[in-house]
Amino acid sequence: FEIFCANFISGLLAADLGEYSAARRHFERAVRISQQTQDLIIADLNIALAFPNCIGHLAIVCWILGYPNQALRHAERLAELLRQPLPANAYAVCMHHLLMMRCDFLRDYRGARAQAEEALDRSTQSGNPWGMAYLAIGLGKIMLAEGAVDAGIEKLSVIRGAEASYAQYLSSWLAAGAYLNARRVAEGRAIVEQAIAAAAAGGSRLFESDLHRMKGEFALMAGDALEAQVAFSSAISIARRQQAKSFELRASLSLARLLAQQGSRNEARAMLTEIYNWFTEGFDTADLKDAKALMTELNDPARTSNG
Repeated sequence: FEIFCANFISGLLAADLGEYSAARRHFERAVRISQQTQDLIIADLNIALAFPNCIGHLAIVCWILGYPNQALRHAERLAELLRQPLPANAYAVCMHHLLMMRCDFLRDYRGARAQAEEALDRSTQSGNPWGMAYLAIGLGKIMLAEGAVDAGIEKLSVIRGAEASYAQYLSSWLAAGAYLNARRVAEGRAIVEQAIAAAAAGGSRLFESDLHRMKGEFALMAGDALEAQVAFSSAISIARRQQAKSFELRASLSLARLLAQQGSRNEARAMLTEIYNWFTEGFDTADLKDAKALMTELNDPARTSNG
């Protein structure tokens, strides 16, 4: 048990600093505990959420590091946990991480709304505030992805008003992504700027690169291509420093699209090809499929300009 706690806490601290490789090592050591120790943790209402939270964070850092298939395998372990009776807090953590992996990282929304609604209902009935907050954010994002903009924004607004009680960096990243999908520039931009400032002041860096990417996307929506390019470049630099390959891919996609629109197609193609060729798995996931499609478009001689 002590080995689990020490490595889980060390993993959380490393992930918070953007040190994903170190976080991965700690989380992997933590989840290697015996079945007996795992059962003891889950049976204790005070710490039951720790084990699924550790698996969920391991899935997150594997995805960020550029290993989506490995991340999915860890997420499947969460699904296996859900087949057994769990305390309300452990159930909420499992569902939160599963939905975040599917929707925010793998961008697969199939069947997600029904799962999110059921999970939120269970957390509401049990009076679990953590589950109510994060599952509501997840449901709001899914609603937005499905086109239910007003209902999704309303769901987010209620939770954002009470976010001080929860991990602000996580709710900020989730909410910013939702506002980006809804093309709500003012609200999303304010959240992103606040989160970036908090990271610069010593706060969490778990999603630092992606926050800069979203800053760039909001700038583009506001018509500021120069600010967008600076933000995308910052996102790529941060991702490279942190070895965050999936975040680097997302930011490179954003910058490549902008460069192509500006006529610099060769530069866009070279940059995107370099990061795409790094990957060894996950080629059926949304981000890599988008990158492949854009590279194919950029390789089309009929569309090539002098860039």
